[in-house]
Amino acid sequence: MITEQYYAQTYAKDGFFSIKDLLSKEEVEEIRRANLECIAERPEGIGILYEDNDPNKTVRTTMGHHAAHQALDRLVRHPQLLEIAEGLVGSPVYVSQFLINTKAPIKEGKVQGKRWMPHRGFTFWREFDGYSDQDKMTTAFVNLTPQTIENGALYFFKGSHKISLDQIDEETERHFEERYGSQKHGSEDLSLQIKNEFLRRYQKLHDRVDLIGNGGDIWFSHPLALHASDENCSKESRDIAVIRYNSIINLPSHPRKEGYWCSRDYRPLTPFSP
Repeated sequence: MITEQYYAQTYAKDGFFSIKDLLSKEEVEEIRRANLECIAERPEGIGILYEDNDPNKTVRTTMGHHAAHQALDRLVRHPQLLEIAEGLVGSPVYVSQFLINTKAPIKEGKVQGKRWMPHRGFTFWREFDGYSDQDKMTTAFVNLTPQTIENGALYFFKGSHKISLDQIDEETERHFEERYGSQKHGSEDLSLQIKNEFLRRYQKLHDRVDLIGNGGDIWFSHPLALHASDENCSKESRDIAVIRYNSIINLPSHPRKEGYWCSRDYRPLTPFSP
């Protein structure tokens, strides 16, 4: 039997761990339908990012809509997710950011679902929102479809979270264009990138682990864990929900104005009960 101690030890050593089959096939499909409904209905507070920052192209990311649909609200307040998140950060938590990344399938032989370049989540939250304590945050990745090499599964560099904030400043290169606004933070060409010489070093130092798995599998990762994903070269969509849990004692000093990037609802979450 896998214990909470095992999760904590693996998280501290590798920067991530998995829980297999936490959600049923029916629950996963309900979440995917909820996402599509929110895209169609555009509830207040939702943010939608498109490939190449072009609204005429495919949806890349849907953000901030967890409170707009019961199925998504149930997901972020799943009792086991909350228990693990609170255990990892050591206090009650709220959702600082919620998103669903969708990599569209190949269409007419052309790639639609683009890659995510190697990055550390905390680099963005610290820079753009003013979070100060990386150990008071954690991320749950929820597989909403099978994750394979062909469809661009998420991958991590094992142990890469063991890095100082001074080293993060040294490795970071800024690629920001005002004409894209905050959309740039979630585009293929990220606004904060890791310099090539550092990336080459990390690729030698840290083993790459592809998070291959089924819909319903969960991965928790440390905010400093270096991760990325390749483009979707398959004929099926590759979808994954991302829940950023943050301690109620680690509030941002200058949150972004768009609530879908950085929530201002700091109330501690309570587990969902039917």
